[in-house]
Amino acid sequence: MNRKSEYKLIVLMLAYSLGGVSNIAHAVEPLVTLKDMVEKTVSSNPEVQSRYHKFLESGFEQDVARGGFLPKADNRIHL
Repeated sequence: MNRKSEYKLIVLMLAYSLGGVSNIAHAVEPLVTLKDMVEKTVSSNPEVQSRYHKFLESGFEQDVARGGFLPKADNRIHL
């Protein structure tokens, strides 16, 4: 080994022993997460908003349809 590669090896070993290598790897974080990108797209794009609201509406319509199968309570008193 030449002097330069020995120096690099010593520096890497020292950094690893002090925990610097693992800290450097964890310090690099993505600037924008996928969740952030989706939230921004949904909130800023009118076509996506429209389709998202239609999707939510279909879920509410299903809830209404399922409600028809549930028992009903009547609080009227018949004399």
